[in-house]
Amino acid sequence: PAASIVLDAKIKIEGEFRGERLSEAEINAYLGDLLLHGERLAEASVLLEKALALNPDLASALTSTGLLRVRQEK
Repeated sequence: PAASIVLDAKIKIEGEFRGERLSEAEINAYLGDLLLHGERLAEASVLLEKALALNPDLASALTSTGLLRVRQEK
């Protein structure tokens, strides 16, 4: 489901924002987690395994892999 919303006024965001480069491991972990939450478990597993191969200590990949294993009942 989607909705279209028209705002009467422009939203002003104050403050400073800065970007940060992600490592290949972090990118794979984020995408794997996204697929995990979309119930695409096999695809999530591949990306999370890649993330951990690149960085075995990456907390986000370890956490998502743990949740994946629970959902897979492993």
